[in-house]
Amino acid sequence: MPTPTQKCPDCQKKMTYDPLLSVKGKNTLAFWCISCSHIIVEKRFKVKDAVSSVKRYVFQGHLP
Repeated sequence: MPTPTQKCPDCQKKMTYDPLLSVKGKNTLAFWCISCSHIIVEKRFKVKDAVSSVKRYVFQGHLP
């Protein structure tokens, strides 16, 4: 499985995928921007193996 990619909404740099905060079974991905100290957590909700909605949580300088 390839590593997911994400861009920071403020500085537009590539964010680092954080496997420690990500949860595979619950479809949760976590990304960290090294320059801005933002952490973005995405939770994907599926219905019948298709993504129905995505919630994004943005944390600034704090771990969730």
